[in-house]
Amino acid sequence: MAAIHPGPVPTTNEYEMDDNKIKYEKNTDGEVVAPVPDQLDNVEAFEVDEAETGITPAFTIVTSQWYRKNEQGTRTGIWFSCNALSLTLGAFIAYGFAEADLSGDLAIPGWQVIFIFMGCLTTAMGVVLALFLPDSPLTARFLTAQEKEVAIERIRSNQQSVGNHEYKLYQVKEAFMDPMVSLEQ
Repeated sequence: MAAIHPGPVPTTNEYEMDDNKIKYEKNTDGEVVAPVPDQLDNVEAFEVDEAETGITPAFTIVTSQWYRKNEQGTRTGIWFSCNALSLTLGAFIAYGFAEADLSGDLAIPGWQVIFIFMGCLTTAMGVVLALFLPDSPLTARFLTAQEKEVAIERIRSNQQSVGNHEYKLYQVKEAFMDPMVSLEQ
């Protein structure tokens, strides 16, 4: 039986570009095999994933507080489809910054400008939502007392609470014991 040859052994090299070092692997034939991930990149990716974990559940809760069960699927589909819209708009923004970077109009590398711009935009949107998004129809400043009553009656068929902010220890324990909570990560 013939032994299986694993192929050329990769070697790690560094390539410098714009004061940044990019590590990559080459095989013995000198062909680039793959970039070598930096451990810090893995930690940063994990932190970003952890920060994004609550987005879909939060949107689902907000949707459930304002719409009846038979309306929630459509509303969820609408805001979920906006992910594609944001990716499209983000691509145009990134293209604009890349063009400015290539023409030398930026003081720092274009990818850093994109991260700073998108981070500021996200932070600003978070502040706006924290200030103006009501917890429930009961606390909506833009609704009159009669409109609040109608909004609550509309979602009464959902059979859910809209105003209980009390934490119960058994609920916390139940959340940590639920295998679906750990599988979401």
